[in-house]
Amino acid sequence: MQQAIHQAIYDAEYGIKSNLSANLDKTSQILHGACEHVVDLSAELVVLGCSEISLALTESSYNATPLIDPTEVLARKLIQLAAHAKLKPYL
Repeated sequence: MQQAIHQAIYDAEYGIKSNLSANLDKTSQILHGACEHVVDLSAELVVLGCSEISLALTESSYNATPLIDPTEVLARKLIQLAAHAKLKPYL
């Protein structure tokens, strides 16, 4: 599974870092498969550990298992520190 995720990120033909717009369906399919794999192993949440993964997985959950986007978490913390009144609640 780790190799498939690596390819979804770096593959020259369809990877997020090289050509996401051309093959978004393939990249999303691979990453959804990875989510399914860890959910089947009883994961309670999935951390989208590479900042680009959230470009292909835009949902907030996979089969009711939360997907955590670290980039969003960081952005929210920065807003909280810089302008707390402007921080909107999670939807």
